Amino acid sequence: MIAGQSYPPNVYVSTSGSKRSAQEVEAMKRLVDLQRGRSLILEINKLTTGNLGRNSTVFSKNSTELMNKAKKYVVPDREVQTKYADFLKLPNTGIVKLVSQKSCSTISGSDKKEKFSEYLKRCAPDFIRGNGKYFSFRQKEYVDEDLADIGFMNNRFFSLGWMNQGILVVLGDADIQDLSLTSKGIDYLTGFAPSFNLDGASKEFGQFEEGLKVNDLSYRKIVDIEKDKTYALRVIAYNSYFLIEKNGNEPKPTIFFPLKEDKREDVIVVFRVVEKNEDGSIILLWRELQRKPSPEIMISTIKTD
Repeated sequence: MIAGQSYPPNVYVSTSGSKRSAQEVEAMKRLVDLQRGRSLILEINKLTTGNLGRNSTVFSKNSTELMNKAKKYVVPDREVQTKYADFLKLPNTGIVKLVSQKSCSTISGSDKKEKFSEYLKRCAPDFIRGNGKYFSFRQKEYVDEDLADIGFMNNRFFSLGWMNQGILVVLGDADIQDLSLTSKGIDYLTGFAPSFNLDGASKEFGQFEEGLKVNDLSYRKIVDIEKDKTYALRVIAYNSYFLIEKNGNEPKPTIFFPLKEDKREDVIVVFRVVEKNEDGSIILLWRELQRKPSPEIMISTIKTD
């Protein structure tokens, strides 16, 4: 958090006035910190250097080679992949393991001669974006927390990516192979028309944060994780931009898209928790139902000299 700033009241209290759980408060604090930190970095970057290039805090990347090697140690077990082999032959499907391992930080102090290959295997999540806890269905890849479509902590899924409108719904024991855009529960996600301005999107964020009831289902940003349960998720990753206005003879404002190297798209996916392991990791079987361009939305105007 930026020094001297307190958290807004809605971190601690929901829009209905009820207190949040500790897990919800922690997730909301992370989101607030990400928003504050990124806005500050972008403004300082522009005002002090005039550089509108890639934001290194958004796209900080480990070595691609190391990451690809590390991912081999967090793939679902062969037995699980074999079990769902026929399903995975279908288009727009996948399987992913989300891990809960804490950072290893350094080579084991008790064995100074530990080979790096052994260290890489033991601490594989350290070399994967987001430590293997966060996944983007848009990118079909592990990503950092602030770009994620889905993440998990304390037995809860959340969809709180920066400038994303993530909407989760629990579909019970539904078979993801049989689901479509018109299936019960998914039909609302399909028909939802997102706002095209920040105020409207923020209001919708609050509604889904609180939990929007439609018929007998609740559409939320945070839901419990249950094995052998199916979920649907729509992520509207807004094509977000800052308007940079300069004093003087600048002919027109500059538009800056800070997330342009992320796939800012609108997707609907269904996924099922097929494994919850003793080490805290979970395995998701997923299927994409729809992908289309996301709307643009202006974050704010930055005035410079």
